[in-house]
Amino acid sequence: MKGFVGMVIGGMHSIPGAVAGALIVGLLETFSGAYISTFYSDAIMFTVLILVLFLKPNGIFARASGERV
Repeated sequence: MKGFVGMVIGGMHSIPGAVAGALIVGLLETFSGAYISTFYSDAIMFTVLILVLFLKPNGIFARASGERV
């Protein structure tokens, strides 16, 4: 599940973006577990996922793809 979250955060059509998204998820989980609580680390990760989906639905590193008609 966490790998899928990393892929969605980075962008589904961008391999470097998916790797960066997985790195972001790993760092986010580690730091939230160390500084806040391990109980809330998954909730924080999914909250960041929801924020990314609201703000940039294609992912952080995805290019805008659309056809002009």
